[in-house]
Amino acid sequence: MKQHVYKRKSHDVYIINLKRTLQKLLSAAHAIIVIESPVDISVISSKNTGLRAVLKFAAATGAIPIAGCFTLGTFTNQI
Repeated sequence: MKQHVYKRKSHDVYIINLKRTLQKLLSAAHAIIVIESPVDISVISSKNTGLRAVLKFAAATGAIPIAGCFTLGTFTNQI
């Protein structure tokens, strides 16, 4: 997040560079659009703050949600 902070004011108030943040969001959107099947997209958040966003994004796009505890090797260790 440090690279998106424009400047810091007193009392730990951070000013976010919205132009850079928007560029990153648009590049992520372009990467997702290229994928033909939404089932090939996995959305992951291990924090409670991202749980709702993951579930909503997966419901809207048809992606696979992985919310909560993420088991290591989920993608690499095929059974």
